[in-house]
Amino acid sequence: MPIDLQNEVDLVKAVLSHPAGYELDLLGGILTIRSPGGPQNTEESIEVEWNAMIGTKPEVGSEVFDKSDLEGAAMFFVKKRHALRLGIDFEAVDVWQKVRRESPR
Repeated sequence: MPIDLQNEVDLVKAVLSHPAGYELDLLGGILTIRSPGGPQNTEESIEVEWNAMIGTKPEVGSEVFDKSDLEGAAMFFVKKRHALRLGIDFEAVDVWQKVRRESPR
C-alpha cells in the first residue's frame, strides 16, 4: 500500500537534506533526483530527471529547482513517480489488476 503523498515527500526531503549528498534513483535511472552539492550535482540546485517509456513513446525531461525549494523539488519528484507509476507499490497494484482482468469469472 503506497504511503500518502506528504509522507513520501517528507521521506525524499529527509534523504536529500542529509549532509552525505544522497541522490534518489528509481529503476536504473528512469527517475532521479539529486541533492544540491551532491556528487553528481555540484551546482546549487536540485535536479529531477526522467527517461521513461510510456507505451511505445519515450518521455524524457528534467526540471531544476533552486536549492531553497527542497519541498517543491521533492513534491515534483513524488508526483512524477506517481504519474509514471514507478516503484514496487505500483507494480504490485498493476499485477493484481492484470490477474483480476485475466481470471475467469
